[in-house]
Amino acid sequence: MKKNNPMTKKCSYFIFLNYTKVYSNTIYKFENRFDSSHSIEIYQTKIKDIEELTLNQNKDIGYKYILDSYGEIDTCCIKFSFYIENIEQCRPVAEKIIKPLLHSIFFAAEFRVPPKISGFFYIIDNEPINYSYFTKPEKDTNFHINDGTIKRIKELEIKFCNFENLNFQIGIYRYTRGLTEFFLENTIEAVVDLMIAIEAVMSEKSDNLKYKISMRAAKFIGKDQLERKEIFTLFSAFYDIRSMIVHGSNYDEKIILKKFNNYRKLLNLQTITFSETFTTFSQIIHQIFLKILDSKITNCQYFDDLLLE
Repeated sequence: MKKNNPMTKKCSYFIFLNYTKVYSNTIYKFENRFDSSHSIEIYQTKIKDIEELTLNQNKDIGYKYILDSYGEIDTCCIKFSFYIENIEQCRPVAEKIIKPLLHSIFFAAEFRVPPKISGFFYIIDNEPINYSYFTKPEKDTNFHINDGTIKRIKELEIKFCNFENLNFQIGIYRYTRGLTEFFLENTIEAVVDLMIAIEAVMSEKSDNLKYKISMRAAKFIGKDQLERKEIFTLFSAFYDIRSMIVHGSNYDEKIILKKFNNYRKLLNLQTITFSETFTTFSQIIHQIFLKILDSKITNCQYFDDLLLE
């Protein structure tokens, strides 16, 4: 969209990511598929150095509050702009532009604390600043964006832009949340969220979910019979744990570890920990999402057809 009438306004959006650092002075640019005249930029900056904040800070208390409270914070910033004809378009357009990139950064980071939006603001022409929330990012960064990782992010961003599926979006949201909960040591929430994530993309009905999800995941990702058995057994165990949680059973660590007995015996292990199994479980789900993305699978019937091959 271009500014072709007096009613059209420019919206400049700034999003700040937690656990993420741009590890160079480079400004990395991505295509803005909604408004090609304004690229998406990722760079590291102190909030006080953002030009759009300092230009009009005396006109609105919002500018002054962000600068006084967070100005010295050095953070990963994503900046993008676009034109809108009414204020109601702002949020949905911004989400459409930025979601593929945020998903790409998350999947490029692999098994780390998921990148998290610590704050955002937007300015429409010269109107007062708008911000819904703003929190101080964590000091410890988990994922560095550099020349190497940016290549992977760009590859993924193109794929995400070319694949739209509601269940897939729900699954990614739950997977991101589940990993975050795991790193925050909220184990119960982590298990439930990851199971919802896999249900969203691999099952359209609620009957026989344990068997259906475990078998589909095993066949979809497993390279040979032994690996498929491992995946089937692991997913079955996590489904049992998920059922215990949602049905209000006592969440006891000893009882939970017993659920992995078949998996432990299959791998011929003396002992097993929840952290190890959760890590493996989440990494398999990670593979499933990427393979669904690559193959653009939108119908769960695909997985039934795969079982019949």
